[in-house]
Amino acid sequence: MRTRGLVIAVAGLLAVLATAAVFLYVRGVEKDNGGASTVSVIVAKEDIPVGAKLDEIIRGGGVTARSFPKDTVARGAVTDIGQLRGRIANAPILAGEQISTARLEGSSTQPQGGALGIPQDHQAVTFAFDTPSAGGGIVQRGDHVTVYASFSDASVIRGSPLEAFLKGRAPANSTEQKLGDFVITVVPDVQVLKVVQGAITASNSESRVMMTLALRPQDATGVILAQQNGVVWLALLPPNQQGEDVPPTSFLDVIAGELAPQ
Repeated sequence: MRTRGLVIAVAGLLAVLATAAVFLYVRGVEKDNGGASTVSVIVAKEDIPVGAKLDEIIRGGGVTARSFPKDTVARGAVTDIGQLRGRIANAPILAGEQISTARLEGSSTQPQGGALGIPQDHQAVTFAFDTPSAGGGIVQRGDHVTVYASFSDASVIRGSPLEAFLKGRAPANSTEQKLGDFVITVVPDVQVLKVVQGAITASNSESRVMMTLALRPQDATGVILAQQNGVVWLALLPPNQQGEDVPPTSFLDVIAGELAPQ
């Protein structure tokens, strides 16, 4: 009987030690994961329109904190209500939506480069795009994009002096060279400073994307000319990957590639 009691006591002690070991393991995992498997994120309790001052929304109780699993937290999600103070909504925020810093602009303090954080030797230039050509609506502030431009039935005049060209005419000995349809890389890597989804422009009553890009002066003129004379497309770059300046691609290049032996 004494032996049996000793066995039971040892078994109980082992059970206690096993429980303690599991407890310590779980606490260690929680510590490695930041102490919790969820993150407290600031969400909108009501629809917040473009241009709304977040200080007024806070005073009106229009935001609250809610816990989300870590893998469902939006990129750039606001986790402290202090991040909203002195800020303005640059895009509509729906009730129940996690508030992202990409939807905020303005600050009580002006960092280097102004409120938009314009890089040195760059300018902030705003363009209006159709949603598909602006990255399908997924491009956010802080992303980097490659700017492409497509031109249809283009041609150049060879042998015309600059003076005649500026007067809108060319000398008799000039020749016109057809380039056809082609796509070029205008700027391989551009930082996005601001995005306004669903904007209405003065020249277009349909919803478009207003995007402010950080461009060097010579690149800005190139993008402006490309948008005026062709169609500009933005390609979203993966994080930490630089854009690539690829050679122009013509319609004939595409056909030749399709017909080339595999």
